[in-house]
Amino acid sequence: MEKFDRWIGLRHETQRERVLLVEILAAFVPRMPLIYIIMLVNLGGLLIAVKGQVPFLFGAGAAIFLLLAARLTHWLRLPSQPLSEGRALKELRRVFLLGVVITTSYCAWTLSIYAVADSDSRNHIILFASLAATGVTYALSPLPSAAKVPLLLLALPLAVVMIASGQMVHAAMGMTLVSLVFVMLKLIEVQNVTFKRLVNSRFDVELEKQRAEAAERRAVVERSLARKLADTDVMTGLANRRALLGAIERQSGDGMGTIALALLDLDGFKAINDTFGHATGDELLIEVAQRLLALTAEESVMVARLGGDEFAILLHGRSALHAKKIVAAAIERLAEPYGYDQRNLMISACAGIAFRDGTDVDPGQAIRMADIALFSAKKKGRGIAEVFSDALELDARRRAEIELALRAPGVENDIELAFQPIVDLATLNVCSFEALARWRHSQLRWISPSEFIPITEQISVVERISEVLLVRAAAEAVQWPE
Repeated sequence: MEKFDRWIGLRHETQRERVLLVEILAAFVPRMPLIYIIMLVNLGGLLIAVKGQVPFLFGAGAAIFLLLAARLTHWLRLPSQPLSEGRALKELRRVFLLGVVITTSYCAWTLSIYAVADSDSRNHIILFASLAATGVTYALSPLPSAAKVPLLLLALPLAVVMIASGQMVHAAMGMTLVSLVFVMLKLIEVQNVTFKRLVNSRFDVELEKQRAEAAERRAVVERSLARKLADTDVMTGLANRRALLGAIERQSGDGMGTIALALLDLDGFKAINDTFGHATGDELLIEVAQRLLALTAEESVMVARLGGDEFAILLHGRSALHAKKIVAAAIERLAEPYGYDQRNLMISACAGIAFRDGTDVDPGQAIRMADIALFSAKKKGRGIAEVFSDALELDARRRAEIELALRAPGVENDIELAFQPIVDLATLNVCSFEALARWRHSQLRWISPSEFIPITEQISVVERISEVLLVRAAAEAVQWPE
């Protein structure tokens, strides 16, 4: 069957060839009913013209007429059915094979009548047969193998019979018909090339369209994946800082109530990470993420990792009491033991919570407020949750100003020394003096040692300041009387 299909021009190995078959069938759907109507009218006219002369051949013509009518009915019903590739191949095979059968039968019947008919009837036969052959050929031109059948199996045999009839006029008409056959064979090839070009151009356009759509779909998937990667912490799979900021910004514009942002910092993680290695630390962070997700699974919240051992919980449209309960539960859950290599590792967490009205919230400001509350919680000890307040804001601002002042060059010269005597209680004699740092800033006024000394340690300026103060204290001491 494959060889037969290739022989009659029905190749279907490639997608382009299969599309061409469907397009040929689509071209035939409106044409084939017209072809059969032409054949029926032609055959009916011929039956009427020769009815009285060849009654013994009338039945054969009637049988051909009924076959043509049946095929007309088939093609009238075909548009309601889907034009698939398999159906196209099946219908086009049938077009060729029935074309051979019908044309051969029609030719044999026509030539049989021609042999016994008188001169006038022969003229009718020539007219009807020639019109049938040329009309059907033109209509079947999208499929050259089928279009050639009426020319080669009807028009050409009729022309040969006419040339051999011995009648000068009929012989001349036969020669003309032969010329017409060869011209139409050439026109079939030219028209088929044009038809194929049109179908191929449509196929190429559709193929490019499909490629563009596929490329667009891939681009959408890749953009979605890129956004997901850009908004996801690779280690834990949680949202990252970028995603958290975006979520705060989106939720602040919907006017759905208060936004609660809690920052959690792990206590004791650094020691575990340094002691057992980064792989253990990574596993611990993943477990922390899983616990937080499990704890908030039924809540409309976002859990994010901001970096290192700092996590965030974002709640939207929840009351302050509800948010505090969730944060307290998270601190309690994170304090439970973590199994590792047949031992239990222990950490804890502190949290800072900031509540903001859900209208035009600045994401950076929300995180800064929660961070201030977290700093205050960490100063109070492990497992503490602190809520942001204006007082904490003032403390944080003062601390930032103190830190900035301590980083200024020559600040050690602004710090004064006070000497406190140490008395021997047994003799009540002064045995030594303790040098104390006292700082009165020009703008910040009096700053307690308990306030600025811890900051010097945290920002690593304590050694520089202590060295200068020690030199000054020694210089003062050498001037004291014995």
